[in-house]
Amino acid sequence: MRVAKQFFIPLVMVAVSLDTAGAQTTQRTIHNPQGGTIVYGQVTGQTTEVGAITAILRNLHRQYGDRPQVGKLFEARGTQSAAVFFTVTRRTQDNGKMAGLIIVAKATTDHVEAAQVTDDARRFSTTLGPMMTTLFGAWHPLEAARSAGSGQSAPAAPLRNVIIRDRSAAVGVPEGWHVVPSSANGTIDVMGPHGEAIGLNETLMAFDTNNPWVRQHQQATRGIYFPFGADLTRAFPGFYQAFRRAWGLGPAELQISRAEQVPARPDRRCVHVTGNVDGHDGKGTLEMNALLCTVAPSQAGNYLVLLSSSLIPSSLAARERATAAAILSSFQLDRAVTGRLAAAFAAPQIAAIEAIGRAADADRAARLERNEIQNSSFYKRWDDDDKRSAGFRNYQLGYSVVRDTENPTDHATLWSEHANVLVERFPDRFEYVANPDLIRGEDF
Repeated sequence: MRVAKQFFIPLVMVAVSLDTAGAQTTQRTIHNPQGGTIVYGQVTGQTTEVGAITAILRNLHRQYGDRPQVGKLFEARGTQSAAVFFTVTRRTQDNGKMAGLIIVAKATTDHVEAAQVTDDARRFSTTLGPMMTTLFGAWHPLEAARSAGSGQSAPAAPLRNVIIRDRSAAVGVPEGWHVVPSSANGTIDVMGPHGEAIGLNETLMAFDTNNPWVRQHQQATRGIYFPFGADLTRAFPGFYQAFRRAWGLGPAELQISRAEQVPARPDRRCVHVTGNVDGHDGKGTLEMNALLCTVAPSQAGNYLVLLSSSLIPSSLAARERATAAAILSSFQLDRAVTGRLAAAFAAPQIAAIEAIGRAADADRAARLERNEIQNSSFYKRWDDDDKRSAGFRNYQLGYSVVRDTENPTDHATLWSEHANVLVERFPDRFEYVANPDLIRGEDF
């Protein structure tokens, strides 16, 4: 993540220690690749959740010279734990503001586990989701209680950044692991040396059954039908099996140990799920760590389902769990490259137009601009470029634009399979709209 001012970088890389009198921990620290710091471990000397939170807040006060401002204490859904958001000013450092979340879980009568995710307050809303994915991939309070005092540790392995061939995305990969060569278009598959498998930004299309048009045509097309906004913790098994069908795999037996909704962007809903998967394919039981998100539907009622997940053989789970979580959180999508790929696909003539413009001297460019403004050709070029870009986006997302031949200006953007049903069944009434005929303000 790029930071606006250089002096903020050390703040991201310094762990917020939980080791103070009354709040001692056997702690582990993860510096999240997308920004922020994660600290988790046992809080010794504390036997209650509230006592652990109080001790950690006191430590923050001593460390930064400012009393933390805390929100309302709440129970983290599905975790049987207490949590609280906070902000604190770093008066002992740069007077900047830091935001964070503390989660505590009482594993046994005398063992309280705590986790703390923090980042600069200006970035916290965007880095919270990736940090939570990493945390829950590495932190399992009940298992930590059972293994307390054993001295065994399985930290995340060092990662090297790998950019896939079309440069649309990148991911951190440890030694001995590799990126599958077919990774492209913002989706990456990573394989480990012992059967570990990680999929990043896998995508499917679903249909929102809250939409009247979808309900009317549901029987005419095949697909995933589920109301957008419904409980994703219940919907996850169905979505996961649909992804397996898209990968050419048979149904899997799922045993979900934890499923909870996590913070996300306003246009998305996300659920974090952990458990076990058995595909009955000879690989045995695999430990699963998954983040599934749905993106707000279009007017046609279709929406994207995004899945990032790791599968680790159960015998390797304790050793590889933190590494897999670090790989998941290291994923980065290069939207600038994606935009360039779209332009190359949808508008091959743009490069020639730009070359002509670069070759023209300043006087010729000024005269050309005045002439184009006078006869509207300059604005027409913009309009044509926008139409080509809109056409590519529709192709990429599986949309088609159709119109009513009785009223040619009556356009509708539909999922391509639905559009095909209309055009084939009513060829005298509906037809596809070519890119040059798209209408600004309605189709793009």
